[in-house]
Amino acid sequence: MAALGTPHWPAHTFLGRLDAPAAEEAVCLGRARRYRAADRLLREGEPGDEVLLLLSGMVKVLGSSGTGDVLVALRVAGDIVGELAVLNGQARSATVVACHSVYARRIARVDWEAFLRRSPSANVALARVLGDRLSLATRRQIDLSGYRAPVRVARILLDLARSYGRRTDAGVEIALAFTQPELAGAAGCSEALLRRVLKELREDNILATAYRRYTVLDPLRLARQAGIEWV
Repeated sequence: MAALGTPHWPAHTFLGRLDAPAAEEAVCLGRARRYRAADRLLREGEPGDEVLLLLSGMVKVLGSSGTGDVLVALRVAGDIVGELAVLNGQARSATVVACHSVYARRIARVDWEAFLRRSPSANVALARVLGDRLSLATRRQIDLSGYRAPVRVARILLDLARSYGRRTDAGVEIALAFTQPELAGAAGCSEALLRRVLKELREDNILATAYRRYTVLDPLRLARQAGIEWV
């Protein structure tokens, strides 16, 4: 871990919620692995016998549907992935793919459970992370059932810009490798409808798009379309 220095993990992540001793122990658990962009770290349907702790990079969590992959979530350095299958003993419900270069620790179930038993801080952090993810999943379900596609797409783009965007002279760039089918699945709409919504956003100078790249040119107007406040 010396090569990583002493990072300040994002506050919303698992490592960011741990006290210092527990975080120092966590980043040494399991086996270190490096992944390249597009590598699959975990696969849907596999047994849940390991947890992955991300130490650098970003991954996307994809669920399969009748029309293709759905972008379920993004996870960043400090996050854990694969914890639900380990917790409930069932097969994995999603596939995890590296957005770019990723460094992680693969932690066997027995070592993960032993860590939780001896670390109150880890138990509290895990409970809070799971609570946040449940709240987000509930909100997404409400969005899917209660709003039209343009609002759903705007909300997803706004979430991505807030959490993973990078400010540029043009606006807020979402420089993540996700596809239109994945974005359409996350918004609960067809690819054709997604393309129409994106075209309207471009024509209104709210959004600029390139290959797997999206730049929010006017976050305030996008937020108004989403029906929420830009902070």
